[in-house]
Order: sequence, then C-alpha cells, then structure tokens
Amino acid sequence: MIRELLSISEDWLRGKRTKQRVLPSIAVHVDYLGRFPVGVVRSGGCILAFGSLIGSADKAELSIEFVRYVANMPTGILDFVLVEAILWT
Repeated sequence: MIRELLSISEDWLRGKRTKQRVLPSIAVHVDYLGRFPVGVVRSGGCILAFGSLIGSADKAELSIEFVRYVANMPTGILDFVLVEAILWT
C-alpha cells in the first residue's frame, strides 16, 4: 500500500508543479507514512485519495497533515477525506 500512496503523492505533486517541502526523500516519506494512521479512499480496490493523520501527544486532538489524490477526481474529494477523518475520530 505504501508504494501506491507514494505514487499518488508523486503524481499529485507533479500535477501541482511543486516539490515536497517537508519530506525530502522517498525513504523519509515511507518512514513517515509508516508512523501515523492514513485515511484512504478506495473505489474498485484502487486508492483514489489519502490523508495523513497526526494526533496530539495527549491524544485529545487529531489533524490531517496532508491530503493527496489522483488526477481528475470529482469536486469534493478533499471535503470527503476531511469529513471521513472527522467521523473516524
């Protein structure tokens, strides 16, 4: 699953014509994604979007650090990821 998440993230960054500012290498990215929960949106067995979730030290708060999604997603995919993360908490 990590490889699929990395592929989505790399494609998303290329589409935005930007570079990853926080995670300088794929090795760091893999390590980072492995440490925190990730909310995933699937359809037909394929991952369409994901959000990296990070909690506060006292576990009283949860936030989404970043969201990535495949190209040509319908309007509202970001909202869907955010709402589902809220409902998950």
